[in-house]
Amino acid sequence: MKKMIIAAATLAVCMTGIFAYTGRANDISMGFTFDNGILPDWEPLYNNADMSIEKEENENKYLKLSYNGNANRGREYFDVSLDPIYPKGILQVDYDVMYPEDIELGGSIQLKRMQGPGENATDMVARVAVEYGYFRTQDKTGGLYSVVGVDGQKTAVEAGKWYSVKLIVDFEKAKQVLYIFDRDTEELLVYTEARDTVEGNTSINRITFSGRGEMCIDNVRIYNTRCEKLN
Repeated sequence: MKKMIIAAATLAVCMTGIFAYTGRANDISMGFTFDNGILPDWEPLYNNADMSIEKEENENKYLKLSYNGNANRGREYFDVSLDPIYPKGILQVDYDVMYPEDIELGGSIQLKRMQGPGENATDMVARVAVEYGYFRTQDKTGGLYSVVGVDGQKTAVEAGKWYSVKLIVDFEKAKQVLYIFDRDTEELLVYTEARDTVEGNTSINRITFSGRGEMCIDNVRIYNTRCEKLN
């Protein structure tokens, strides 16, 4: 199936009667589709990632990230950073993800505030991960928990299947909302209402994709939004 960008997140939110998210004409706005076949200028933080543009049978192009075996201070995983950003307020991150091989190796997107080169100098503000074959997200302690799908069950991840993820984070209120769709059918698989995330970080300066195996990425959009309570 040719590249599809799901635009149903706002509709899904409105249908729940909780929040509506709309665009704001300032701050952060960036996107990557990889259709031009050119690698983005993203930075492997520890020289431990291979990046390549791959093409599906339907000609859709996407970015493939993989760990190259170059462990750095015990880090046996890749950690690829987008351009440094400094958003405040509410940030929405949309991306499509597919795990072509071993789901157990997992992978994640991480919104963090880095104040130095070491892990102890990094605050993980929010993240969406795949661990042990399931989608997981971060709570206010920084730990990960499995998200429950709209069917009331933990959301298992299928190898070779594309998912569309939408993560909305309110830094000031330390809240996050998560949507996960089946990209091909547009079916809503996961919706979490405003959950607590790590407090004390009113902004971030890095967004990274990280994993121990292979992780495929497409249709990345990062932008500020604003949130209005529906009456």
